[in-house]
Amino acid sequence: MATLSQPVSGALRSKLSTARWFILGLFLLILIAALNLIFTARTVNSQVEEQMKKQKLVSLWNENNLLLKDYLLSGDLKNPQKLSDNRRRFHDLLQDNDSQRKLAELDDNWYAQFAKPLIEKRRSVDAGFTTVAEMQISFLESYGRNWGSEFEAIIATNPEEPENFKTAVSSLLKWRVITAVVLGLAGLIVAMLALRSIAKLANMAS
Repeated sequence: MATLSQPVSGALRSKLSTARWFILGLFLLILIAALNLIFTARTVNSQVEEQMKKQKLVSLWNENNLLLKDYLLSGDLKNPQKLSDNRRRFHDLLQDNDSQRKLAELDDNWYAQFAKPLIEKRRSVDAGFTTVAEMQISFLESYGRNWGSEFEAIIATNPEEPENFKTAVSSLLKWRVITAVVLGLAGLIVAMLALRSIAKLANMAS
């Protein structure tokens, strides 16, 4: 009896060890799949946030230029205040990296060298110290620098960017889904092998 039980005991240990490895492999695959999902979600979320912030910066920049031009034409006192608020929001969106430091410097220069002198000219017109013609001349003289082109060059915008962004996100999701499917199939195979080993172990134990 002892000689028969020893091989059986050895086989049981072997099957138990195999089952443990299969179960461990299954847990590892589940962990990898979860990490893949988390990483994908964070990557896509980061890209979406970056794109939204970029579009917001473009929107604020364009709006400020329109507010300035409208103020020079209409003298609406709400525009300078709104422009100031927009500039504060613009700078709040910027981070401490090279390209965004350049955006901050460009906005500061645009306001100091272009917008502020023209706002003061318009105030002089409203106060009766300057004529509209003189303000128009100041505008034309100040407009020699192409601020819009400088802004676009720094922020690197182009008309196809929204479509390119969609393509990039779609490609990322496609490969992540393929990875998830492969991991799922691998997990299914490992689970089946683990169940098979456990079933054999139960038969041997009985």
